[in-house]
Amino acid sequence: MPGLQAALAEIRNLKPGDKPVYTNIAEKHGVSRTTLSRAHRGVQVPRHVEDTSPRAGSHASCTVTASRHNAESGYKYKLYFDLLQQKITEYNIEPAHTYNMDEKGFAIGLLGRTKRIFSWTNNDIGLAWLEQVFDRYTKAKARRSYRLLIVDGHGSHLTQDFIDYCDQNRIILAVLPPHSTQTLQPLDVVCFKPLSSAYASELDDYLQKSQGLSPLTRGDFVSLFWPAWVNTFTEKLVQNSFTATGISPINPDVILDRFGHTTPIDSDSVASGSTAYSAEDWLRACTTLRAEVKDPRSAGARKLGQTIHHLSTQVELLHNELDGLRQIYQNQKRQKQPSRQLDLQQHQEYHGGAMVWSPRAIREARVRKAVTEQEKEEEELKKAKMKELAAANKLYKEKIEEERRQARVKEKEERARMKAEERRAIDARKAARAAVKQARDSTKAMQQSQRGKSISSTGACASWCGCA
Repeated sequence: MPGLQAALAEIRNLKPGDKPVYTNIAEKHGVSRTTLSRAHRGVQVPRHVEDTSPRAGSHASCTVTASRHNAESGYKYKLYFDLLQQKITEYNIEPAHTYNMDEKGFAIGLLGRTKRIFSWTNNDIGLAWLEQVFDRYTKAKARRSYRLLIVDGHGSHLTQDFIDYCDQNRIILAVLPPHSTQTLQPLDVVCFKPLSSAYASELDDYLQKSQGLSPLTRGDFVSLFWPAWVNTFTEKLVQNSFTATGISPINPDVILDRFGHTTPIDSDSVASGSTAYSAEDWLRACTTLRAEVKDPRSAGARKLGQTIHHLSTQVELLHNELDGLRQIYQNQKRQKQPSRQLDLQQHQEYHGGAMVWSPRAIREARVRKAVTEQEKEEEELKKAKMKELAAANKLYKEKIEEERRQARVKEKEERARMKAEERRAIDARKAARAAVKQARDSTKAMQQSQRGKSISSTGACASWCGCA
């Protein structure tokens, strides 16, 4: 792969602090950008990968993507430098009081194997470093002046305790834009690479001297790391790191000159360059067509021109229709969202993802936090009231149900009582009727008995009279 080797050689010949633009170098030497990037970073390149010359389709796509990426990055970085310069001027921060902090991992060699100490941190470690290391060794030098601490967006650098401590001790906390440390962070751009090389040299010397007889442990790390640190982190290297990233002296052009644009561009404007035409550029496309064909007046050329015009019109109509549908969707989505109190952050300007926690920004953040906590407290009170109402409603329903149950019991008892009384009345009536019937029967029987006696007495008298 002669082209790949030539591209790698060009990257190695760059000045310290300069970042290679893989797209341009790969295009220059006719190799794949991905292959070049992987080879430079030490990632094994597959054997079947060979040098490729740029093709029309892929070249156009890569050019558009790279142009858009450069434009967006340049615009984002310009906003970052504008914000940084504004805060440095506002709080009169001197270059001697400007600092950068980041974590770095190192390997521990052990014969043929390697261990690795990873740059691990958490919220407690980050706050402890801020209080016991950074503030301890820089506060006396700064006195009452503000200090600028530049960090990446790791969560341990953005906790409430970390930000509050910075505010209380006159430390301006600047957070780099996302995915920009390889370009904007002084430690990553200049310092860490020679430090790693120096530490690797110390490690090799130790392994050669010990001849592999003495195992290397974590306890040996400091004795190997400290000489590498002292020999690498010199005053000149540190100054070069801030100069190479445009921080001190403030010089955004050091970074922005690597990108072709400092304002965002869309895909249509990129495509209207040397690789492709947008839908609005159909006249230019027709002009190019007439210049390229042998006979612009031929039927085929006229048909292609009409086709280009028709397609561009259809694309424009579809774009307008899509914009209208997108607007309708956004309106409907906005109407469905519940109304909330004003977000105090929505009026702030966009700075390419960068953030500077100045005293004013911290005051606004505290106000936002207070509003959020108040909303949360009101929501919790509302939930508690709803819970109380639900409990009271449940008790009320239980009470009503109990009263209904007792009423049903009383009604059942009353019905049973009334039924028993009715039964007793019926029994009494039956007993009375039976008594009346019995009395009637007794009277009848007595009458019949008396009537029988009367007949017997009359017959006896008659018989007596006849004998005489």
